[in-house]
Amino acid sequence: MKKLNFEQMGLIQGGQPAFMTGMMCAATVLLLFSGVLAPFAGATGAGCAVGLYALHTWTEQGIDVNNM
Repeated sequence: MKKLNFEQMGLIQGGQPAFMTGMMCAATVLLLFSGVLAPFAGATGAGCAVGLYALHTWTEQGIDVNNM
């Protein structure tokens, strides 16, 4: 496995946080209206809420959430 030095670690890209947040919110809606699995919507709902808050906070601080 390749080891990175400190300068290279700043260039690591972690993906699209907006995409993952959108998937969590979509899963929440689908589970909510599924009937039998509706109680599980709380688990994905928490992830959706935290993701939306994080995106909002990062955008206010000037962090580009589309290129992370």
